[in-house]
Amino acid sequence: MRIEYITAAHYRIRYRNGTETDGRDNITLSRQDTDGCTVYALHAKDLKEPLDLDEAFVVTMESNLAPVRMTAMYMLNDWWTRPAFIHTYAEIPDRTQVLLVETEQEYAVVLPLVSSQYKAELIPGTENALRLRIFSGVEDAGDFSAPVCLFCTAESPRTAVETAMKTMAGLCRIPLRKERKMPAMLNYLGWCSWDAFYRDVSAEGLQNKAKELQDKNIPVRWFLIDDGWLTTEGMKLAAYQPDDQKFPGGFHPVIEQIRKESKVSWFGVWHAVCGFWEGIADGSQLSQASCIYRTKDGNLYPGGPHAEDFYQKWYAYLKAEGLVKTDLKVLAEVHLSYVNSIGRRSFLSCMTFPGYLKKEMPIGRTIQKDRIQTLLHACTNARDRLLLLLLAETGYRIGEILGIRYASDLDLDTGEVRVRYREDNENGARAKNAEERTALISPVAVSAAATYLAEQQKLLLTQEYLFVILKGKTRGRPLTIESVYAMLRRLEKKTGIQATPHMLRHYFANERRKDGWGLELISKALGHRSIATTQRYLNIEAEELVQASEAYYEKHGSMIQVGDLF
Repeated sequence: MRIEYITAAHYRIRYRNGTETDGRDNITLSRQDTDGCTVYALHAKDLKEPLDLDEAFVVTMESNLAPVRMTAMYMLNDWWTRPAFIHTYAEIPDRTQVLLVETEQEYAVVLPLVSSQYKAELIPGTENALRLRIFSGVEDAGDFSAPVCLFCTAESPRTAVETAMKTMAGLCRIPLRKERKMPAMLNYLGWCSWDAFYRDVSAEGLQNKAKELQDKNIPVRWFLIDDGWLTTEGMKLAAYQPDDQKFPGGFHPVIEQIRKESKVSWFGVWHAVCGFWEGIADGSQLSQASCIYRTKDGNLYPGGPHAEDFYQKWYAYLKAEGLVKTDLKVLAEVHLSYVNSIGRRSFLSCMTFPGYLKKEMPIGRTIQKDRIQTLLHACTNARDRLLLLLLAETGYRIGEILGIRYASDLDLDTGEVRVRYREDNENGARAKNAEERTALISPVAVSAAATYLAEQQKLLLTQEYLFVILKGKTRGRPLTIESVYAMLRRLEKKTGIQATPHMLRHYFANERRKDGWGLELISKALGHRSIATTQRYLNIEAEELVQASEAYYEKHGSMIQVGDLF
């Protein structure tokens, strides 16, 4: 088994099978940087036999950063998570689902991910390393290619968490909570049965509570029936219908009576995603469905390609009983293909909601010249203006620009700006490949650079990076990618114009294309190793096609005369 190291900000990755190699060296780890996060995907291909993940398959992330303190959210059991407040990687609890790390310089979020066959979680680490365990509850899980973890850094814990969750949602094409449309009932006051009844909820109890609320003139408009209504065997679900001892005749009679005698209009129920806490009761009618599978620990859960059938039938029954209509979106396995930085097409599988994940990666958005000009005028300092100009005029990646040294990479006499591959950038910025490139900037950008260097001369002389943080406790430290996105968000609030470093990179590519640059030249300027990647950058507008067609017909005419047709 190979052992590989991949640098990711302050972590380097190595992975290995924790037991026998058995010739299984067809396992690789890839990375993709996006919006301030690094996403890692694990690929296993042409395995001689399925990986036995009862033994440990571990990804180790070695760190040169000493954490000041950390918060780990870990699984206390199969259904509850609990926070642990720790100071060392070795203290990380087993089955940790997300880790927030505070260092002296920044905050980091490490988020293990779930794919169709495999799940990742953090386990106790070592003095200077995190450890990620990858396992499967599915028998004979074989070849796979899926994201297993993402890593994000930021200047504040809130920003780090928000960026990590946004990246995860974008990767799986699922909407964030703030992007979802809330049910109308949530505009009103509601009541939940748990604190009143715990698991002793019943039809009689609900009727009495509805009357009490009505008598006290409390304007409750919806009821949520919590744990206790289900038909179970121990901790497992035995039927779709409610417990007939607590709800004789089902939900419908009690719901209709409460609606008639009170202002309560909506009813909903709680249930565990897997049916009940430990899944489906073995030997029950539910356990016979084709969408139920048995895990290695012997429990039964809804899953597989027909998992949606389980929920569709259940929700159809609940809707008929008078409960709130829901738009069912069940996680399912989907596949994504993309072309990486060296022009090689890769395939990933992940769990997502149908309809949210496109089959192919879309063409990236660009930004118009007049909008860039508006953003430049809205900048409050010379550093931000120079940063926007370099992004738009060089086509460099943001990681490349933040690694520029003002003494060795910037020549104001010639207007040349160079990017070099470095793995030791203090701010975690990096070029995507080892190829060095040089770009020529405009006289305006040269003047902006000279102004910025003059204004911040004392601050810049304390270190070597061109772009530094100008305010706060980290003043004088190299500017980070997260700081750039924070600056762009501030400009968006002022101007209403959304922009990202990647949109400015697309602007560069499209402006050069319109000016007659060939595809190979644009690809070279962008640092692409594949022409196919460059093609996705070129947003050819409909108006351009019309103009090109008109010019063609003016020059060449039609292939046949009208008189030849009639």
